Amino acid sequence: LFRSEEFCKLVLKLEPRSDSDVKPLVNLRTGLLQYLSDQLEHASARLALRFRQREQAFRKEMQERVKEMALSVHEEAQLIAEERTHTHKAKMERRVEVRRAWKRGF
Repeated sequence: LFRSEEFCKLVLKLEPRSDSDVKPLVNLRTGLLQYLSDQLEHASARLALRFRQREQAFRKEMQERVKEMALSVHEEAQLIAEERTHTHKAKMERRVEVRRAWKRGF
């Protein structure tokens, strides 16, 4: 019943018909305001919780991406190092072949 906007409007429009209606009407309005305040507080807390959960999920995802990128960079660096090593070995082998050929007289 409190969730109805129409009910809230109705409570605000009510006027006491007698002096005996004043206190119950004030209590009704105070109770309604307290209920709405509590609802806002709970909604705010739920939104804050969702935000923190999304933020944590985002951070976790970013950490995973950074790890993947670091791994990729590391793998690329290893491939480059292996290629350099292979190229260096090939050069050294070629030099040895040239020296042997030179010593044999071509």
